[in-house]
Amino acid sequence: VTTRQVARIMPSTQAGPLAPQLTVALALRLAMLATFRLVLSLVLGITLRGRRHIPRSGPAVLISNHQSHLDTLVLITLLPWRQWLHVRPVAAADYWVRSGDMSLSARATRYFALDVLGVVPIERGRRAPAVAAADAPPPTPAEREARVMAVLSGVLGALERGEIVIMFPEGTRGGKDLNERAVAMAKLKAGVSYAAQRMPHVPFVPIVTKGLATVLPRGAYIPVPHFIDAWVGAPVRFGGGVEPTRDA
Repeated sequence: VTTRQVARIMPSTQAGPLAPQLTVALALRLAMLATFRLVLSLVLGITLRGRRHIPRSGPAVLISNHQSHLDTLVLITLLPWRQWLHVRPVAAADYWVRSGDMSLSARATRYFALDVLGVVPIERGRRAPAVAAADAPPPTPAEREARVMAVLSGVLGALERGEIVIMFPEGTRGGKDLNERAVAMAKLKAGVSYAAQRMPHVPFVPIVTKGLATVLPRGAYIPVPHFIDAWVGAPVRFGGGVEPTRDA
């Protein structure tokens, strides 16, 4: 991948001459995703249904169940390769960013998440700084909405720039753990419905994947070969009539 090729398909927010470290990060992203797509096709294997519903450009939101750390890579590589630098996965800030932690592992994780993978970090509800003390009165609907919208500001900004956002409404991984014990699907968060309310013109594309919890279950670091299934549903535009019903 040459600098000129990267510049031609780079996100609009990175317009202008590329800084050396940014060029490296974008090239690493393309190389990583191209390698993973090859592994997905030749080693793991995937059956994709509903390919015609995959967005060819943004803005759009992919919403999917969450089984494994590999979910994001699978979803990105389902898209046309020219969109790989225009995809912004949503990820937990406390896990991937860990602000204030200057250890080598934390800095490497931040670089991979923010610069290479291009994630939008968000604070999960129970860890968000705005969460009130246990003895404080419950927030009003307006306060709750303001808190959620502050958390989602990065998501809305990405959509306004015409990018493709990946969201996992569960907010955490389900599937199976290393002992093959089933992990129940988590309670859905309100983030998707709030984003749909603010972006009624943006298509939300539902995707269901199966098998990734076996390829890389929670607690595992080395993936194992296993077939993957993915179902892509028809895009939905909510038209601003969505009523958030879950906790943020």
